[in-house]
Amino acid sequence: MIELINVKKESEIAHSLKQKELTVFIVISLLVFSGVTLAIVFSKEEYTLLLWILIAVLTLYIWGTLYFFSVPFKQACRYDRFYQSALKGLLSEDTVEVRSLVTGNISKDGLEAKQLVAQFKENGKTYERDFYLLKGQLNLKEGTRIKAESFSGVLLAYEVLS
Repeated sequence: MIELINVKKESEIAHSLKQKELTVFIVISLLVFSGVTLAIVFSKEEYTLLLWILIAVLTLYIWGTLYFFSVPFKQACRYDRFYQSALKGLLSEDTVEVRSLVTGNISKDGLEAKQLVAQFKENGKTYERDFYLLKGQLNLKEGTRIKAESFSGVLLAYEVLS
């Protein structure tokens, strides 16, 4: 089998990235709040300029926090959650025939992926199935039969049969 994603390794990487991002946010927060506190404590009686500087710094901090928790940290949490689920969940193995590889990125549960359209036969009927590629490239031609190992529609490994 050709392994596209090593789930255990990727799980550790995703978890450490999430922890790193959270640590950086906490350090920046401590620096901002300690700077604001020191500015207030050691300021003179006239607060006009200091007030405007503090308003600007705290406004940037609030907008930065909103952005951080809505984009990069949320993405890191999604990757971490997916890989943790893939470690504990059931993997499915299917024998499918490749139909096409859709160009461009799509979103699968908030994760950026490429789409592989495949078909399989069951009880004399043909069904289409979509697989998603989080990492790696596939150089499979249309009509190639593969044995695909996936979790939640995400292709983790495959073996070319014909």
